[in-house]
This record gives sequence, C-alpha cells and structure tokens, in this order.
Amino acid sequence: MTREEMRMKRELQKAIEKDFLKPICKSHGYKMIGGIPYCVHDDWLYTIFVSNSHDSIHIVIDVKPVIIDEVFWTVFEMKEEAGKKPFSFHVNAAFVPWSFRLEEWRIPIAGIDEAEPILEKAFSEIDEKIALYCKQLITILDFKELVQSHNPVNHLNCMLCDIAVGNFESALLKAEEELSNKHSGGFSSVKGGDIYEYVIRYCINKLQI
Repeated sequence: MTREEMRMKRELQKAIEKDFLKPICKSHGYKMIGGIPYCVHDDWLYTIFVSNSHDSIHIVIDVKPVIIDEVFWTVFEMKEEAGKKPFSFHVNAAFVPWSFRLEEWRIPIAGIDEAEPILEKAFSEIDEKIALYCKQLITILDFKELVQSHNPVNHLNCMLCDIAVGNFESALLKAEEELSNKHSGGFSSVKGGDIYEYVIRYCINKLQI
C-alpha cells in the first residue's frame, strides 16, 4: 500500500468511526460497544464489524446464541464474575466463545463523500439478512449444526451446545478426544488448564450427580 493509500484509509476510517457509523446504527436499532454494532433477536446475538481499506468498506456479520456464553462462563468457572458485567460483555469480553461468521462482503468506495450512503445501504442489507437468519436459527442445536457444516469445525462451540441441552456424555467424549489429539480449545488458565479440561471436569461432575 502506498503512502497516499494509507492516508486515504486513515481518513476514511476516521470519518466512518467519528461521523457516520454511530448515527446509522442507532437509526437501524443497533447498539454499540467499542465501535462494534450489535443486536439481539430472540436471544441470538448478531455482531457487525465494519472496517475499510483505502478503496472499500468491509462488512462482517457474526452470530451466536447468548446461552453459549453463559454455558462457557459456567464451565470455565467465571460465572460469578461474568454475572456482574453488563450485557456488552457478551460482545467484547476476552473470555467468550467465538461467534460464527454468517456473511462478509466488500463494497467499493471512491471517496469519503460516499461513505454515509454506502453505510446506510449496507445496514439496510444487514437488516434483511438478519431477518432471514432469524427464521433459520431457532434452537441451540441449529447453531451446532451450523458450526459443524463449515471447516474447520469449532469443536468447543459444539461441546458447549451439547452441554446447553444436557448432552454431557457427548461433550465429555469430544473433549477427551481433542485432548488426546493434543488439540487446544483456545482458552486456558493457570488454575485449571485448557478449556477442554474444564469441560471434562464439568461433564464428569454432571454425570455423577
């Protein structure tokens, strides 16, 4: 990227963040935390990420059921701490399971003066896309099926889905398999090790009750 392109990227980013994104999000009913727009429909969290290059705007839509965070915090032994946080903790906390990427696309832009109408149109499209997904994603098992349909599969999210519906044996077996293959769940603590170890302990405890 040339120096001029870097300058254009910075100026466009500044205009989007300072002038356009927040009012457009508000008009479409989205809340924001840390520059990240989000909305909740029937306990499903839809998160929007807006970024840019010097000549395009990049839009991303992610989704996850809110309950998957709550299950994660319970398993990871941080339920009490998480319970003291505002809802935005679901969006921008360091210790939350990953969302699933539903859509992403780039929109060409020739200059800053095009940013506002482009973003307005983009959020109208986002509204339409989310409305369609709301009809498809109803239960926690819908989320598990979605996660399993794309490689690489996020096995931790599948385990959390199983735990959410009480299928502790399935989550336990998968966690043991992942650890036996020397895989990590992406979260760990000095206190208890890898998140998969937490899953194993939690499920064993539940199965013994």
